[in-house]
Amino acid sequence: INDTRCTAIAKAFVNMGSLKTLDLCLNQFSVFGAKSFATNVGHLSCLEELDLSFNKLSADGCIVITEAFHKMRSIKRLRLDGNNISVSGAKSFASHVGNLVCLEDLYLSSNKLSGDGVILIAEAFHKMRSIKRLHLDSNRISIPGAKSFAAHVGNLVCLEDLYLSSNKLSDDGVILIAEAFHKMKSVRHLDLSDNGFNKISLFGAKSLAAHVGNLVCLEDLDMSHNKLSDDGVILIAEAF
Repeated sequence: INDTRCTAIAKAFVNMGSLKTLDLCLNQFSVFGAKSFATNVGHLSCLEELDLSFNKLSADGCIVITEAFHKMRSIKRLRLDGNNISVSGAKSFASHVGNLVCLEDLYLSSNKLSGDGVILIAEAFHKMRSIKRLHLDSNRISIPGAKSFAAHVGNLVCLEDLYLSSNKLSDDGVILIAEAFHKMKSVRHLDLSDNGFNKISLFGAKSLAAHVGNLVCLEDLDMSHNKLSDDGVILIAEAF
């Protein structure tokens, strides 16, 4: 769907008041299309699931969408993964996400957030207390981002599923996350796979083993593709 078609669809929202699910993924609408969507989305008063993933939305497009969050208070599931939100988009998201008062599932993976973007998102966790599932995979979180995440994750009091795979966390990042496990007691599924950019060594494995007991509801743990050595695997296994 290009901008012209996106505009036509958005103008028809006025006739879709009962719509609960809207899937607009894998399109290519630009800021112009995003503006039309944002102008008309308020007509979707029953909307619960919105998928805008993989739309090549720029930071400007994301800003336009996030500034309309106050019109989307019924949304429970929001997919913004696979766009180009970047830091400026993350700043706008953080400013407006509090308007999504019913939000439970949030997908922000593959958005080139980097450490600075993740810091902005994490500092807004206190506005997202209803979130149950959070996808932040493939964003190159870095050490500062991991530090901010660890500092604020306790605000996600309903969090059950956390996806942090493919973020190149390395040892220091994993240690920061592990030391915050005591703030994630409701987490059932934790994905830390594919974070071995410099490989998770014995230090990271030791921290994971020391703190994993704080995840008292944990049912699924994915540590695949992390270049763990035999000794690292032994440390983690002995913590079970």
